[in-house]
Amino acid sequence: MTIQAPVQSPFGAGVEEAEAGSPAWAQQTETSLKVDGFDPTATALPWPNYADAPRGLMGVRVRVGQFATQATRTDEAATLTSDGFAPLVE
Repeated sequence: MTIQAPVQSPFGAGVEEAEAGSPAWAQQTETSLKVDGFDPTATALPWPNYADAPRGLMGVRVRVGQFATQATRTDEAATLTSDGFAPLVE
C-alpha cells in the first residue's frame, strides 16, 4: 500500500496526491507511520538521464504492509485514512 504525498496541482491552486513526495515528506511520513505501529519502507525513485528531460531524484515512495487478503488491506487502508494518511491500495 502506497502512502500518497500531498502535492500542488499543476492545473490550479488545489492540492492533489502523488505516489511519491520529497525526501523530507518521506522521512516525516515514515516517522508518523512508525508511531502509529506500521513498518514503512521508503524507496528513492531516480529519474533517468534522458536527452530532453532533467535527471536526478523524481521523489520518494513510502509503502506499508503486505496483505494476504483484500479485506485486510481494506481495514488497514481505513485505519490509515482515519490517521490522516492518503493510502493507495495496489
